Formats: sequence, structure tokens, C-alpha cells
Amino acid sequence: MERETRVLEVFLPLLFQPIQPGDRFAGRVAYPYVGISLEPGGLGYYCDVARILAQCNHRPNAAVQSMFEFWKGRTTRELIRESAPFEASKALPSDEWMTESRPAFPLYRIGGIVLDYEKLLSWGTAGLQQNTEESPLWSAPVQSLCAILRRVISTYVDQARQLGSTDIADSLLAIQNRPPASVRDAIQLLWIVALSSGTWNYGRLDDILGPYLQADLKDGSLTDESATDLVVALWDLISQYDNKWNNRVIVGGKGRKNPEAADAFARIAIEASRRVRRDQPQLSLRFYGGQDPDLLRRGLDSIAEGVTFPILYNDDVYVPAVSRAFRVTEEEAEQYLPYGCGETVLSHCSVSSPNGVMNLPLCLLIALFGGVHPQTGVAMGVMGSVPNSLDELWQRYCLEVDRGMEALAAYQRHIYDVTGTEAAFIVASVLGSDCVNRDKTLLAGGSRYVTACVETYGNTNVADSFAAIEHTRVSLDAMREAIRANWVGSEDLRHSLVSSPKYGNDDPNGDRWAVRVHEQACGSANRAGERIGWDRHHIVIINNSVNVLFGQLTPATPDGRSSGDTFANANNPAPGNDRNGVTAFINSLVKLDASLHAGAVQNMKFSPDLVKRRRPLFESLLDVYFAKGGAQAMITVVNRADLEAALLEPEKWGHLMVRVGGFSARFVDLAPDIQREILERTVHD
Repeated sequence: MERETRVLEVFLPLLFQPIQPGDRFAGRVAYPYVGISLEPGGLGYYCDVARILAQCNHRPNAAVQSMFEFWKGRTTRELIRESAPFEASKALPSDEWMTESRPAFPLYRIGGIVLDYEKLLSWGTAGLQQNTEESPLWSAPVQSLCAILRRVISTYVDQARQLGSTDIADSLLAIQNRPPASVRDAIQLLWIVALSSGTWNYGRLDDILGPYLQADLKDGSLTDESATDLVVALWDLISQYDNKWNNRVIVGGKGRKNPEAADAFARIAIEASRRVRRDQPQLSLRFYGGQDPDLLRRGLDSIAEGVTFPILYNDDVYVPAVSRAFRVTEEEAEQYLPYGCGETVLSHCSVSSPNGVMNLPLCLLIALFGGVHPQTGVAMGVMGSVPNSLDELWQRYCLEVDRGMEALAAYQRHIYDVTGTEAAFIVASVLGSDCVNRDKTLLAGGSRYVTACVETYGNTNVADSFAAIEHTRVSLDAMREAIRANWVGSEDLRHSLVSSPKYGNDDPNGDRWAVRVHEQACGSANRAGERIGWDRHHIVIINNSVNVLFGQLTPATPDGRSSGDTFANANNPAPGNDRNGVTAFINSLVKLDASLHAGAVQNMKFSPDLVKRRRPLFESLLDVYFAKGGAQAMITVVNRADLEAALLEPEKWGHLMVRVGGFSARFVDLAPDIQREILERTVHD
């Protein structure tokens, strides 16, 4: 703890960057090349060798070389890899998940941490100090932390005065030693502490900031317009923090303490996102039957304009699902927070970091080829004779998934253990719900619930593959030969496989396999977590363009997909495979049980004609989807002609936003292979 405190004394002043002209709040950051982090800079104690070498043109001087020697083997990531359990390391021998074709890889981060901002704002820095002074563990570190934060604030006050930004200076002075009294001051304190903690998601800002906003509106300190300007300014800084896969802000939903005040902030948040039209923050709207319908209407208005925000979450389905998935009461589940690309965590009382990735189609191929990679012949799985029947292939596939899940669960437990020994993460711990009361740090017993999750990719392709094998009754020997040749000489077989039942068409055969694959992966992850003593261990079915990356690294698959082609996007049908219209598409989506995982992405593309000119029909489709059990929707409003035009003249289409998966982006900024995958997705009109 003393080491971390000393590091923060140097690290935090370097982290915070000067106020820029036009800023309404202080708080720009650039991560130092060496430091401590939950995730943004690197896991735990890190030394970013690549950035340092680039800075010195790959000609490090003696001092830099000495620093490299000091850090060699001492970064938290290196300590984790070097001391990993033998069996887990054997199953997960590489960290190069972006370049190597393997079934599973570990990831190094503590993602999804959301602070108790209500506690922070009600106490202020002085209150944090006072409420921890009786703690043997936390008294001295929090005293030091608060002193550092006050020094950071003082530096910013001087900068603001030099720039003539008296409103920023006044707000900083107001929060230096007491709790905030206005929404401006509350935003300023929240933002500085969020950046200090190394977190990338902000939770239910409507519930947190709504009462301050309501008071300011009531006494005339702010109007709706000036309040919107403040939120836009916060959105600007979140965008500058720049992590399009995170930066979640949640509004709406069950379990808010003051819905009326929260709704006031939620309406302004939706308007702010509509105005800025950026890929960040990832504004997410939770809704339910008893909520003011004006919020959802405003959200749909924003989506109809092509903003891609807010992302929609149906609390009438999602809250019971989270309750079952995390084994908590529905009251606790009401405090669920989507974060990152779509994972779920319980607000400031659980750790549920996505620290592993699995390539499920490659698991299937390794099972099909008797435990070896079909292209390289390298042993990567459960060795044995090749399966000769569909039932045998299913059993071998399940073994491969179980093997990967067990290795990832053991490795993730090891990540938590080593990182928890190395780092206290003082800010995140003190603003967690139980760390101070338990006198423990975040990863060493302080968190109420400890879970983790595995990102799975290609779930749909595996389901379609089993459905295609069953439908065509192809021999597995013929399948292996065709896959080795990437369908050359087996074009008729490929045509039969492509034409077979596919998930996304409300076809009982295609959807039955989707449900089976879904339940097997979820169950495998849960069983692996239970064996190591975790509350829960989940899969998350998200997409951060890894469906494209893993597709490029994976040979042909029995659904008729060719080597190198993209995987399906998260829970969605493979591109172009939903052929029976939007109703069939919706009916397939809702068959996958949302209570078995910790987050899944449903991307939907609708034409502007449907959303704008036939709005009642569009809303009816969504109503049917949510009434049937739809938990979540990420909606892009676009037509194919606009996407094709943007490919030809990108300079004219900088305004065109799309949902890629668990994140949004300007279409023209995406890599060509990701653009093609988005272009191939079905547009429902």
C-alpha cells in the first residue's frame, strides 16, 4: 500500500493534462509510459516499452536501458505469465490473440469497475478522509490520496485562472475541501476521481447527478439549454479519453432512488448525444413498463437520426435475467450496469472482468480433426481418433470448450490473485461498496461478488455448422477433406451446407442448434467457475470486431464459411443468413436465454424508410421483440446505398455512424474488412 501511495504521488500529477481553451471542466489525461492502472495503461504495474522505444526512435539511451532492465520480469503482466498454473499455461501457451490461430487466450485487465459515485459526491474528499480514519488499512492511504487530489485541483485552479476560465476555477475551489453543491461541481469532482481511478465506465449518471441538476433547474442556476451545454462538455472530455469499447453512461431503469430527478438528467443526456453525434460516450437507456415513456420516445428519435445511441436495455427482461445469472435478489439485480462492449456488472459491488477470449469455431474444427489444428496439424486440444458421427463430434466439441473454459477460469483466478497481491487500486477500492468495511482491497476480499467472464466468438457459426452437418448428412471424412481444401473440388457440398437451415429464420432446426450451443457454452463457463470457488463465471457474447479478426485466422467451417471469412456478429445471424424477414429474425433472437450469461449483443440494422416514414411499424416491431423476451438492442439506421456510397466517396460521409458490435464508429473510419462485414448484414425494411 505504501508503494502504491508513493507511485500515485508521482503518477497522478503526470496523468492530468492542461485545460484546453474552450473546455468547461478540468480533466484531460495522457497515460504515462510507466505506472499503475486497472486497464487503460496496462494491468497493475506496467512499463510500456513499445511507446517508450517509439518516443526515442528505437535508440534508447543508457538511462532508458537501465529502466528496461529494472522492469524486466517485474511488471504485473509478466509476473502473472511467469507464475501461471502449469495446466492453464499448457492450454493457453500464448498471449498473441491478434495474430495466432488458437482456441483460447487470456486477456490482462481488470475491466468493468464502476465506482460508488453517490458516496463520493455526498462525502467529498474531506468526507472520504473522515470516514476512513478509523480503518487500520485505509486511513493513511486515503489521507495521502486526498492530499494528492487537492494538489491536482490546485494546479488546475491556477491553469483556469491563467486562461480566464473563472467558472472552472470556482468549481474546482468549491470541491477542493467540501462536497459539491451544484451539478457543475458534481460533474467536476466525479470526473477527476474517475480519471484518477483508471476506470472507463461511469454507471447511472442520471441517478447520481439528477438531484443536483433538479436543484439547479429549480433555483434558476441553470436552464435546460445551459444544462445541456454542460453535459455536452462532459461528453467532449469522455470522447477525448477515447476508448470506444467502453465509456458507458447509463440512464433510466428500475431501482433509481429519485426517478423524477433522474429522468430530468436522462432527457438532457439523450439530447447531448444527439447533438454531438460521436462514438462516445456509449449512452445506454434502460427502460421498463412503469417508466415515463417519454424517455424511450426521445431515445428512438435520436436513433432515427442515425446517432446509434442510446443502446436499449429492457429491464422487464434484463433484471430477472441478471438475478438468475448472478444469483442475487432482483433488488440487487436492479443495480446492474452494462459496461464495455455489453458485459454486465453489479454497480460498485462486484468484479466481473472479461479476461479471456474463445474462438468457438476453431474449437469445433479441432474436435473434428481429432485434437489438432486442421491447417498446421499442431496438437491444440483433446487428442484422440477423429469423430465419425454427429453425436461423436458434439461430444468432442463439448470437451474442447470445457478444456478451454477450465484453463481460462484457472488463469483468470491467477490474474486476480497476483494483481491483488501487487496492487490495492486505492481509488477503486475505497469507492467500492465493501472494501473499507472489510478492511480489504478490491481483489483481496474487498469486493462483495467476485466473478469473471470469457468473450466467446463465432457461437452462431458453430450452431449453423452442426445444423448443416445434420441437414446434409455429409460424412465427416468428406467434410474434413473439403475443409482442408477450402471447398476447392467440393463446391456442391458447400452449396448444400450454405443452403441448409440457419439461425435467424425462426427455423426450428437452425434455432435448436443455436440454443444448444448457447446453453453448452454458458454451462461450461459456469461449471469451470464453480470448480475454482467463484460466485459465477460467465460467457459474454459481444463483438468488438474480433469476429472479423478471428475469422481471418480460422479455416473453413462446416456451415459453408470459407477460410478467412468473418464470423457472425455476437448473438446475431451470420451476415445475410437471416432470409425470412424481420419477424423471423426477432423470433430467433429471443430463443437464447438471457439469464445464462453476463451480456450479449443484438445488433439490428433498419432502413431509414422504416424508422422515419413508418415509425409506428418500427415501434411495433420493437414492442413485439421486447414483449417476447428481447433483452437488449443496438440499432443502426442506415441503408445499403449509403454504405456503398461511403465506400466510394468517404470524404462525403464522415457523418455516417454504425454499430460495429459492442461499440459505434464512423463507417469511413473502419478497416475495409470490417466495413464489408457491416455492409453484408441484413437491413430490415
